Amino acid sequence: MEIDKSKLTPFRSEGTAFFIDSVGTLITNRHVIAPWHYDKSLSNYFYSKVLPFVKKLFKENEWGYVEQDIKGELESITIYTNGNRYLKENRIVCKQHKISEDEDIDLASIKTADGKTPRTATIISFKQIQKREKEIKINSPAYVIGYPMGIISQ
Repeated sequence: MEIDKSKLTPFRSEGTAFFIDSVGTLITNRHVIAPWHYDKSLSNYFYSKVLPFVKKLFKENEWGYVEQDIKGELESITIYTNGNRYLKENRIVCKQHKISEDEDIDLASIKTADGKTPRTATIISFKQIQKREKEIKINSPAYVIGYPMGIISQ
């Protein structure tokens, strides 16, 4: 337990995203932006270890009611564009833009801090995204987004 947030070790989450416009907006998954809603070990730790300790502390000091829900807070969001190594000088700082309120809709958007899309980035517009499975044609363009090998840095 630590009261000073500067002494906490952030919970790390990784994922992929793609640019949808020229002003630095990217689409990603909600679980990447709010991992505390999805990580069972984090949730179990909170409810079995942290919450009982906090409740006891509040009761002993007569501080009132203890909220019994996990409230996460983003420390930072950074992205690396295709072809760049995971080095500090290659990262692009981003901020949360929008996040689905419905936990069954695993979508969120982030935005570059400077509001710009890198020149080397490919923009996938909403017009290019086929949402009706029956209308997807054989040999139509497809985008595959991910990094199955994980982070590789040298």
